[in-house]
Amino acid sequence: MNTTENGKIETNNGTPILTSNCPTDLQITGNSFAQVGPLGSPVITVSIPGGATSISIICLPASNNGVFTVDLLDCINELVPPCGTTGSLVANSCDSYTSPSGNYTWTSTGLYSDTIPNAAGCDSVISLDITINTSSVSTDTQVACDSYMWIDGNTYTSSDSASTYTLSNTAGCDSIVTLALTINTVDASAGQVGELLTANEAGATYQWLDCSDMSLISGATNQSYTATANGDYAVIVSANGCTDTSACLTVSGLSLTEEDFGNDLRLFPNPTNGNFSVDLGANYQDIEFSLRDLSGRLIQTNYFDGGQLFELKLNESAGAYLLQIDSAGKLATIRLVKE
Repeated sequence: MNTTENGKIETNNGTPILTSNCPTDLQITGNSFAQVGPLGSPVITVSIPGGATSISIICLPASNNGVFTVDLLDCINELVPPCGTTGSLVANSCDSYTSPSGNYTWTSTGLYSDTIPNAAGCDSVISLDITINTSSVSTDTQVACDSYMWIDGNTYTSSDSASTYTLSNTAGCDSIVTLALTINTVDASAGQVGELLTANEAGATYQWLDCSDMSLISGATNQSYTATANGDYAVIVSANGCTDTSACLTVSGLSLTEEDFGNDLRLFPNPTNGNFSVDLGANYQDIEFSLRDLSGRLIQTNYFDGGQLFELKLNESAGAYLLQIDSAGKLATIRLVKE
């Protein structure tokens, strides 16, 4: 096996073969390790012991007093120490691993090899034991009322399906979390027309309350509520999994004339579903009950010869009405609400 100038000395069964154009005279310099064949031969065989890394051949042509030098460098066997080297590497990586040479990219766990130059310029073969771990992705589904603070520290006030946050999974790789957030809201505002109070949110669940002590008003669970006495009222509205309470609304100007019958006069239940009772607190003669709407239109009249407790019925649609009681010159007007 022949070699060229500045090339690598390669072995043929352990014996380097060098082709020389030196005509008659040849010198080997370096570490005195070479043996020279017959000088008269145009092909000179040089036997180099193991461990040599380079030699210098100096040709001295007979026709020229100058010196012509050919350097044969590098390794006798580039894969055998001390020129050629080997090594090993154990590595963990996320998703992929690029070899030291940059020539390979591995995406699965396994045993691999790669070759890079060492300090002597020869091949260094590396055995690699590579473990490929995998990054993960997930979705964080959340439902909240009005606002939501997520793991990124931000407060969201509207639905969001694009925000992401990166954590580390158990393998030490990225764990990318995508937010799937639904923000629900409920309109807890209410309107007022006189004593008629109405929640603005339709199709919800309602509970009206007395703001004086925040007590729930029994049976007041419709979207609208007609107040039967002066005071402050609010509504609890529940919808879309959210619950909120309206501001208090003030009802004033309602009158209940009971002076002629005293404080024992009672009307119940009020509000009513249509059937109601009136207790005058004592027996009276020639009693007249007159029902009118809020505009003053007479709806019905009931007469009784005498008594204290009376059962009456209102057949009109839901709303507020005025019940007037007249007996022997005594008068009372009571506000009656039908739901």
